[in-house]
Amino acid sequence: MNSLRGKVLALTGAGGGIGRALALGLAGEGATLLLCDIHVDNLAETSAQLARAPHITSVLDVADRKALAKWIADGLGRFGQLDGIINNAGITTFAPFAKLEAEEFDRILSINLGAVIEGCRLALPHMRGEIGWIVNVSSVLGLIGCPTQSAYTTPKFAVRGFSETLHVELAMTHPHVRVICVFPGGVKTGMARNAKYIRGISEGATAESTVAEFEAMSRTTAESAARAIVFGMMHDHRRVLVGLDAYCVDILTRWLPTSYPKFLRWMFVSKFKI
Repeated sequence: MNSLRGKVLALTGAGGGIGRALALGLAGEGATLLLCDIHVDNLAETSAQLARAPHITSVLDVADRKALAKWIADGLGRFGQLDGIINNAGITTFAPFAKLEAEEFDRILSINLGAVIEGCRLALPHMRGEIGWIVNVSSVLGLIGCPTQSAYTTPKFAVRGFSETLHVELAMTHPHVRVICVFPGGVKTGMARNAKYIRGISEGATAESTVAEFEAMSRTTAESAARAIVFGMMHDHRRVLVGLDAYCVDILTRWLPTSYPKFLRWMFVSKFKI
């Protein structure tokens, strides 16, 4: 089992949800943390909850490459080492692809994929200890396509492919670095409520009804998700499925890879009227 004690880990999206729960869980295992988030107050609350656990915080937009690079450099300057990065920050928008403006789609790509790639690029050269971690948070929507979520599923599928490629490459070139891809199902984080709503599929859909239905499907707590991720890091898991729904979707796509969209059409249009 890998120990996290004394390891220096960078974590994006630490201001709430899975990110805050991860910060607390990693600190509980003895890790030193570089934390960032775009929301000042949320990040300050995470820092307050960490109390005396060793950490530094930076308020930044992960899509800003210069800011991301400075964050990593500041952490190295402060602690002298970097043992891993957890690319957790992410956003979404509710809209059918035909109604989604290119600028909004690109904004989500820049955060949910571009920042993941750049975070790995910046962190990897500094992982020189006996073990290092790259943890990329995809989603259950990195396993299946979901209506109104084209801008979200696209980068999450890409994070999955990127992580699997890194796993194979680094096993040959950097065997001490573990690459883990995380697939959370519905987690109670507030992401849906904070998302931009453009419109749903059906005429009767509203922002309130859409968010309510998505939140009703979110049964896993952020704390449970964080425990699963920390466990995966400590036990060399290459893939971490979070929540019963993630396991069910994984099985569904394996058993019914071409016919599962019929089920999704019924569930999301007939049942949830998005």
